[in-house]
Amino acid sequence: MAEAPTYRERLQTEGLMLAVCGGIACVAVFAFTDVADEPRSITIVELLIVAGLVATLGPLALRRARRRAIELDADEVGSGEPTPLWHIAVIVAFLVVLAGVTLGPLGALNAAGGCVVIGFGQAILLATLVGMDEREQGRRFYRVRGSRILRGTRLGWRPAEESPGADELRPG
Repeated sequence: MAEAPTYRERLQTEGLMLAVCGGIACVAVFAFTDVADEPRSITIVELLIVAGLVATLGPLALRRARRRAIELDADEVGSGEPTPLWHIAVIVAFLVVLAGVTLGPLGALNAAGGCVVIGFGQAILLATLVGMDEREQGRRFYRVRGSRILRGTRLGWRPAEESPGADELRPG
């Protein structure tokens, strides 16, 4: 049986998928609309706001989830099903189309760009914070059953020495 991915690995994989899908959507918006003629200063400001929210709210939500994390038995690791990556692509497509229909091409571009910013924030910032916490506490975090996109992530942990790949968590 394949080993369950750690929460850090999932943040990286799912975040990069979100960023890639958002990037593809940005290219599609430019290719199939007349958004190139629109002023992009508003888009830049909106994406900076999204980046600021990711940089502040992301670590707060992550800290809360880590604080509530429960110790897991070995057989409980992996109880939280990974998000199928195709779900992320469908969500991005839905958001971009919805924004395009309701707000026009610039709205679609903002939605796609927001996915890029959030994805990279998750894959780089949040995954790095989890990795730092794992090293400091000597733990490996895993998403557990009950995690939902709107209700938040539920985490569990195992001691690093009992988790696969424990060598990368040891200092020096």
